[in-house]
Amino acid sequence: RCNNGTWGPQDNFFNSGKYCSECRPGWSGGDCMKCGGVIRKQQGHLILESYPNNARCEWTIQVDRPFNIKLRFMVLSLESH
Repeated sequence: RCNNGTWGPQDNFFNSGKYCSECRPGWSGGDCMKCGGVIRKQQGHLILESYPNNARCEWTIQVDRPFNIKLRFMVLSLESH
């Protein structure tokens, strides 16, 4: 079984110590634990849920001037380091 939860023709994580060839949609990195991107919209909603432990995600939210960014968190759980 592949490290990112999928099977594929080049998925040889357990055989040679290499990571899987493909990650789930929206995830990247050798261990498929990196996510994020740039969001550039005039308005909208971003729903992010069910992040795995130790995920490394960085999101950049951009708007044109004179617009503002308003964030509202319904639930926020952070890990201590």
